[in-house]
Amino acid sequence: MAKTFRFKSKSEERINNQLNMVGIKGEELYEILSLPFTQPIKKRKYIPDFVLPNGIIIEVKGEFKRADRQKHLDVKNDYPDLDIRFVFDNSRNKINKGSKTTYADWCLNNDFQYADKYIPEEWLNEPPKETNTNTADIKATQNKHILEYLQQGHELSQIEAKELFNTLSLNWHIWSLRKQGYEILTRIKEKNGLKYAVYRLKQ
Repeated sequence: MAKTFRFKSKSEERINNQLNMVGIKGEELYEILSLPFTQPIKKRKYIPDFVLPNGIIIEVKGEFKRADRQKHLDVKNDYPDLDIRFVFDNSRNKINKGSKTTYADWCLNNDFQYADKYIPEEWLNEPPKETNTNTADIKATQNKHILEYLQQGHELSQIEAKELFNTLSLNWHIWSLRKQGYEILTRIKEKNGLKYAVYRLKQ
């Protein structure tokens, strides 16, 4: 018995019928090519859930889907110095049905720290990391310029800090200045539906 030919949609079947009516066997022309191609690189933005004052980034996850896991691998590849950690509802959940790999396994395999339910107290109390003397010097210089900017009465957001001072660690700088005794106030602003923090020095 011959196998019934199936198209993926009624629209494809309609075109096949049209070809048959003019003497062209559509079944013999359907999906006869298989061509590999490369999708263009798509630039995207990563917005962390929480950035602690010590610079640790906290990602809070109930479900941890494949696209999300790939995103974090891509971010880690582009920003290897970021300290991204996960807080799961349940780190024993499997990454997908039929897999033996848990969320915890995935974190261990990809060098991410993780916890369940809440941020561990030791993470909250962990001091900021300095990778080397050169990094410490750069951050000290950035701290000086950020303080001068705030002393001029300006507010400062993370986007502005990146543009003006080339730093993605504004929370760390604010934490550092507060440790030095400066009273820095936080205000939440909203633009295009996105909420973000801005900082100013109390005069």
